[in-house]
Amino acid sequence: MKLHGLTPVVSSQLSFTAKAVQLSLIKGGALMFNAGKIKDLYKLKKQADEMKREMENIVVEVEEKGVKIVMQGDQKVVSISVNGEEDPRLKDIFNKAVKESQKKVSKKMRGRLSDLGLGF
Repeated sequence: MKLHGLTPVVSSQLSFTAKAVQLSLIKGGALMFNAGKIKDLYKLKKQADEMKREMENIVVEVEEKGVKIVMQGDQKVVSISVNGEEDPRLKDIFNKAVKESQKKVSKKMRGRLSDLGLGF
C-alpha cells in the first residue's frame, strides 16, 4: 500500500479551499458577512479534521533488507528499525524531511493557484 503524495495533496487542497472561502469573505478591507459561506467553512473544517483522524489511523509497516519502517497514513513515521534496532534519530529526521517537502509543495500550489486568479 503506497500513500506517498496523498496526504499533502489532500490536506493542502482542503487548507487552500478553506482559505479561499475565508478570504472571499474579506473584500476591500471590510468583512462581508455571509452566513452561508461561514457555515460552509465550518463544515469543510469538520470534514478536514475527520479525514485527518482517518489518515492517522492508517498504519503501514514495510520491512525489507533489514530495514523496517512503520508509518501512519498522514505520512508521519512512527518508527524506523535497522537490523532489529530502532533509531529514533532516523524517525525524527525523516519526519522533518516530510514536513519540509510538504511546506514546499504547499508554497508551489499557492503560487499556481495565484496564477489562476485564486491566490491567497
